[in-house]
Amino acid sequence: MSLEKKQRILITIEDNGKGIKQEELVRIFDRYYRGTNTGQSHKGSGLGMAIAHDIVVAHGGEIKVNSRVGQGTRIEIML
Repeated sequence: MSLEKKQRILITIEDNGKGIKQEELVRIFDRYYRGTNTGQSHKGSGLGMAIAHDIVVAHGGEIKVNSRVGQGTRIEIML
């Protein structure tokens, strides 16, 4: 394999849960941001997606989130 030819891997995480509102997706990677659709039983600091984003980017990758309310969420990580 030559050094010019990069191989990449795609990691996909998908659920059929509540989904995330489109207006909240733009903030999904903001530190300390918690969406309004999380419910009382899902308490957290709002750091998980921000940390995941920083780790993926530090490794030269990218992370994307697509979601529809009532249908679920799909996260794609390309490394």
